[in-house]
Amino acid sequence: MPSVLTQFHADPAESMAFAQEMVGEFNLFFAVMRFFPRFRILGAGTEKTVAELARRLGRVDRICLTRSRPNMSCRSPYEFAQENEEAMALGIAYPAEDGLRQSALSAYAEDRVTLRLWRRITRHLRARTVAGAWVINDGMGTRAFERTFRHTLGARQLASNGVKMLAIAGGNRVEFWDREHEE
Repeated sequence: MPSVLTQFHADPAESMAFAQEMVGEFNLFFAVMRFFPRFRILGAGTEKTVAELARRLGRVDRICLTRSRPNMSCRSPYEFAQENEEAMALGIAYPAEDGLRQSALSAYAEDRVTLRLWRRITRHLRARTVAGAWVINDGMGTRAFERTFRHTLGARQLASNGVKMLAIAGGNRVEFWDREHEE
């Protein structure tokens, strides 16, 4: 099945604002999910905002965008994905004690119209982020440039305030590329 995936560092508020903007611009439905301590899901169309539903959940771990009203009778994120195969998922990472991991925007779609829409939304995200970062493995003493790693201005601000940036999984840390201060 054709897919899209973009991983990026962002302040969680930026991710939620981005999702809300896409809901409004493309007249989408959405579902917000909290994974722990127990799975909860709330959904809406354009009559509610992501922020309203986020306040009700207390924390949002994933926002899913759909072209039609999603099936909300799900008891897990996996079940939601099975019941709403062509949903676009925005996984939101939060600063934690060890740092901020990457967020991810991803989707699968067989339908060409839906796939075009998800690609368009991905381009909107890429237009709001900066590409390029150094990936560092301190344990091995290695460093490599990854041109596909992206970040927002809010993530750059968090990093400048001392929040360590981390890859989506594993122990690698990330330093944002700065052309003016390149070695």
